[in-house]
Amino acid sequence: MVSEKATVARIIKRDRRSRNFWGLLTSFDKKDLINYKEITKLCEAGAWPSPHTMGQFKKKNKYDVTGRITLVFLHFNPQQIAKLQPYLSEALELGLIMPDEYARIMDYTSIKLTLKQTYGTYVKTAGKRPSFLTILNPEQVNERRAEIGLKPIEQYAEDRGVSWESY
Repeated sequence: MVSEKATVARIIKRDRRSRNFWGLLTSFDKKDLINYKEITKLCEAGAWPSPHTMGQFKKKNKYDVTGRITLVFLHFNPQQIAKLQPYLSEALELGLIMPDEYARIMDYTSIKLTLKQTYGTYVKTAGKRPSFLTILNPEQVNERRAEIGLKPIEQYAEDRGVSWESY
C-alpha cells in the first residue's frame, strides 16, 4: 500500500507537471479532478491533515509553498473547496498550514463565487497603483484576519505597497 506521504508527493507532482509548458497540452480539469478525489480519499480515511502529508515547506531556508499541497487547492472549484474546508480548518488549527495559505485558498474561492474576498490576500497590480480586489465587508476584515492569525490589513497593505486608505 502506498503511504500518505507518497500519495501527497504524487498529487503535488501531477499538479506541477500539468501546469508546465508540456502540461498545457493536457486538460487541467481532468488532473485536478484526480487530485481532488485522492485528497478527499485521504481526508475521509483520516490520513490528512497530518504533518507528513502537507508537503515541503522550506527550500534552502526560504519560505516556499511550491512543494506544498495547499497550492493544489487553488485549482479546485468552489464546491470542492466547500467539501474540503473542514479539513483545511483543522490543518490551520493544528498549525499544519499557515494562516496566509488558508486565507489565500478561501479568498480565491470566494472571488470565484462572489467576486469579493474575505481576508484581503489578493492585490491587483495592473494600473497606476496596486490595489486590493474587492473585500467583503471591509470594515470587519481585521476581525476575520485576527480569527485565523493574520496581521491587520493595514500592516499587510504596507508590506505589499498598497494603499489601504484609498480602499
